[in-house]
Amino acid sequence: MSRKSEREVIIRTKDSHTFISGEVLDSDGDSKLSNVFNCKKYSKFLLYVQIVEIGNPADSTVQIKVKFSDSENGQYHDYMNGPFGFMMWEEDAIPSGTEGLVVCTSGDCDGKYIKVYIEADRPAGATLDASNYFTVTVKADFMG
Repeated sequence: MSRKSEREVIIRTKDSHTFISGEVLDSDGDSKLSNVFNCKKYSKFLLYVQIVEIGNPADSTVQIKVKFSDSENGQYHDYMNGPFGFMMWEEDAIPSGTEGLVVCTSGDCDGKYIKVYIEADRPAGATLDASNYFTVTVKADFMG
C-alpha cells in the first residue's frame, strides 16, 4: 500500500467526539460522567483536554479519568496506560487566561465503549465556589 493510500485509509476512519464541553466545577466533589462513545472500530485515540480557571480556585485540583468497557452497560475500567494513569492538575499548574491549560495525549482503544469522568477536589480551607471555579472540555479524535 502506498503512503498516499495509507493516509486516505486513516482519514476515512477518523471520527471526532466531544465528551464534555465547558462543564463548570465549582464545589468540592463536583463531577461529571460523560456520555458513552462506541469506539469498537477504532484502534487509537487522541484526547484533548482544556481546563480554564475562573477567579482563584486556590489549592483545588481537577482530575480526569478515561474509562473503557466491552459492554455499553457493563463494568467500566479506568484506562491507566502512560499519562492516563494519573491525569490531575492543581490550580497553580493551570495558566491564567481564556485558553487555560490545553493538553493532548494519545492512547489505544482498550474496549468497545469509552467514556470520561471529571472531578474537582479542594482540601480544607481552599476556595472553590461560584466565583472561583474551573471549566473543563474533553474531546477526542478516533483513528482506525
